[in-house]
Amino acid sequence: MDETLDIKLAEISGETYKKNVYLVGMHLRDAVNILDTMRSIPESGRPDLLAKACILFAVAGLETNLSYYCTLALAIADAAPESIYKEPEIEYLKAVQTKFQNDAELSVDKQKQPLSDRLLIVPKLLGKAFERHFAMPASEPVGDRLRYAIEKRDALIHPSWDRYPEVGIEDAADAIYGVLEYLETVRQQFHPYLIGYLTVLGSYFPKVDDLVGQEPLPLRFRVLKTREELIAALTGEWTDAHTLFDVANLHGTEGDSEGSMLTRAALVSIYSMVMAHVSILGRLGVLLNPKLFSEKEINFLNEKDYQWTDEGEMVLDTAKQNFKVRATVAPTLIAKKTSPNALAFTEGTTWFQRMFKVYLPMRNQVMHSKFGESTARVSKLELRAAFEAIRSYAAHIATAGGFLTFYQKLLDGSPLKEL
Repeated sequence: MDETLDIKLAEISGETYKKNVYLVGMHLRDAVNILDTMRSIPESGRPDLLAKACILFAVAGLETNLSYYCTLALAIADAAPESIYKEPEIEYLKAVQTKFQNDAELSVDKQKQPLSDRLLIVPKLLGKAFERHFAMPASEPVGDRLRYAIEKRDALIHPSWDRYPEVGIEDAADAIYGVLEYLETVRQQFHPYLIGYLTVLGSYFPKVDDLVGQEPLPLRFRVLKTREELIAALTGEWTDAHTLFDVANLHGTEGDSEGSMLTRAALVSIYSMVMAHVSILGRLGVLLNPKLFSEKEINFLNEKDYQWTDEGEMVLDTAKQNFKVRATVAPTLIAKKTSPNALAFTEGTTWFQRMFKVYLPMRNQVMHSKFGESTARVSKLELRAAFEAIRSYAAHIATAGGFLTFYQKLLDGSPLKEL
């Protein structure tokens, strides 16, 4: 690479970093700051909800940095005198997919990209802009630590009664460290072009490394077997989400927005609570009324379905459902089998629109960064509106009666405090 091009790349990298510094540092800063808060709380009174928030933000920070790599790669490609990327590579960087319709016009859709694939493909594409080849290191603990962090994030976003995650401060630090290790690997292979990373990573590593052991920590979980365990988990999830709401509203906001790390954490928490509740309520309904549910209905509530293997054998496998299906169809089925009143959801209601059309996409923006999309800051007013919508959802479920009136007791015992 000649010296003129080398200088040009450094200039583009510097300008791109200044315009997108929030992608590099915001969620990682949130994770590290929450970890610092956890250190100040005596171990006996340290809430797991903060460890959960740390892990969620650590992996969200990983995704925003991958988005930054895409932004930088495309900025360099735009300034290059010759094409760097083939069209499918540009589409991958932009997370879009074009295809011809019947009228021979091209349509543009979002491209589904598993995070596990992006970890290798995105830096490889960025490397083409620098005329470098990216390769993950052979050191297995780096890969394991990051893989465990992603596994914990997924379990926290989509918890279930038979795989109910347990995390603490060490898990939080391990997740942050795993993301930092990955970003440092990319930085080293593309030195000196990833402007700003040496400072960011150099300031964060010392804040977590004393809590990180030699071996990465795999996901710990337990199976909620008894009625008492299931009810305790329902109550705990509700209490954690509302506690985080209260803390977020007492906490100050950022200088450049009406939100904070805690408003973002609370928004993610309330949606994770819904996913946990649906799974636990399904299990509780089957446990209390085992003869009322067919095998297919039980499998649906447990997100399982039969699949055929390549050997022609039928096996029961995971069949994850999206949030809307999980949050509406599953409670409707539970009510149909166990409650005196039928349950139905009307999409036109205000709370339904806010829960599914307004604040679910905002929660997705917090957790899953994509090229060209802004990172949601989540103001206190937005957080309150999201909580009010989901509390209305809970009140609606309670109208079915039966054991689902449990929700009304939760609502009565935890009124939202005024801002």
